[in-house]
Amino acid sequence: MNLEGQERRESKRVFFDLEDNIDVTLSPAMSSIKAIPGTLLSLSTGGLSVAADKNQRKNIREGDTLVIVNLKLPDTAETIARIEVEVKYIIFYKKSDRITIGCVFRKPSALVTQQIEKFINERVEAETEEEEESGGITVA
Repeated sequence: MNLEGQERRESKRVFFDLEDNIDVTLSPAMSSIKAIPGTLLSLSTGGLSVAADKNQRKNIREGDTLVIVNLKLPDTAETIARIEVEVKYIIFYKKSDRITIGCVFRKPSALVTQQIEKFINERVEAETEEEEESGGITVA
């Protein structure tokens, strides 16, 4: 089967806007470079994407290992910390002051995976209920 051009993701994702202001702090695992503050854009059990200041671009590369120092999941008491991620892509926008950093989790514990899965399922369920109540379906 040819998967070229097809969606390869294996897990559900939830998306956030910059206005949601969900802070994430990433730190290079083996470096003296300062922590990288950012804003969560998406989250799945496989990884996350983060918006960061474009000046951070010089501090990281695809393939780098970073550590999530702090990520407080919204509307929950759950915090994700000390989880390694690998940078899969960095998107630079010419007319923006931000970059997008896409990361995959590197061997997250079963507990962290369960926390994220529970959060995603609750979020998807709540969004589905909102759509049903409003009588409309949002297409992304």
